[in-house]
Amino acid sequence: MSLQVDGIVSGLDTSALISAILESSGIPKAAIESRISEYEIKSERISDLVNRVADITTALDDMAAIGDFRSFAASYAENDAFSVAVDGESVEGSYEIEVTQVAKSDQWVGLGFADKDTDAGMTGSLSFDYDGTSTTIDTTGMTLTEIATEVNEVDGLTAYVMDTGDASSPYRLVVQGNDRGTDYGVDFSASDATVAATLGFDDTANRTVQASSATLSINGVSVSSDSNTVTDAVPGMTLTLTGLTTSATTVEVSSDPDAIQTKVESFIDAYNEVANFISTNSIYDTDKGIRGAFVGESGVRRVSQGMATIVTAEYTALSQSYDSLGLLGIETTSTGTLTIDSDKFQEVLLAEPD
Repeated sequence: MSLQVDGIVSGLDTSALISAILESSGIPKAAIESRISEYEIKSERISDLVNRVADITTALDDMAAIGDFRSFAASYAENDAFSVAVDGESVEGSYEIEVTQVAKSDQWVGLGFADKDTDAGMTGSLSFDYDGTSTTIDTTGMTLTEIATEVNEVDGLTAYVMDTGDASSPYRLVVQGNDRGTDYGVDFSASDATVAATLGFDDTANRTVQASSATLSINGVSVSSDSNTVTDAVPGMTLTLTGLTTSATTVEVSSDPDAIQTKVESFIDAYNEVANFISTNSIYDTDKGIRGAFVGESGVRRVSQGMATIVTAEYTALSQSYDSLGLLGIETTSTGTLTIDSDKFQEVLLAEPD
């Protein structure tokens, strides 16, 4: 290893100065450089160990937390109406699901105008209610673009001018609600009659989409939601609605022991990486001149001791009958690593999936 610190003081050959000091003190330069190299390696290895231990903690948290340790799968016929996701809080069973309406936001598309940036020719107020708030815009002398800008100032509404490409009157004012659900309609009934008529907002035929809530049934029970992502109807189940069903679709929710075992194996892999890393860096052989970076490190020794208790420790998130990893078929080998008895593990999960 070569240390170069020349130039810290301009014009001074600091490397030569250090060499002279070392020579006068009788300490071999190579010995100093070797010791520095040892400390650098030790620091790098300990930093690496910290990161590896963090991986164990993450994997153990995923495995032991009740919502993550229990895994379920949902099976159902693929369809265009909904999709299902389940988590560790799910309840095993069969669910008949029928979607009769998806949640929608309100949309009005006004009549066509020849120009969007000249006076639209209106005199009076455009008044409307949305989500319990009343708004009035004086349209006198305003263009369609300016009206859209004013509507956009209202919380929860989006407005813009659409160019339909029509030869004579291509520009139409579009007003949309940003929220879904029957309570989020845009009501223009308070507007001056001439203004509403000029824009076309006096005619519900120009209400191209009416705000509505999603409606569905689960095992014959009616459910309503202002969102197309339904999370509260069944514990642990998220329904994402995308269309309507033609008939009820059956969703089967069951325990998924393979997914649980995958999480456990991820933990074991992280554990074994740390165990092997510590072992490799703790070798001490005077005959071969080997001294691992972790030899004599009390902090590393405490990490090893803590890891040794993981298998026998009790975890309240697990079943009362199987409250330690050892009872689940996870065992310590003679080399200090972990292994899993897959048959025993699957047997335990199938016997007590909760």
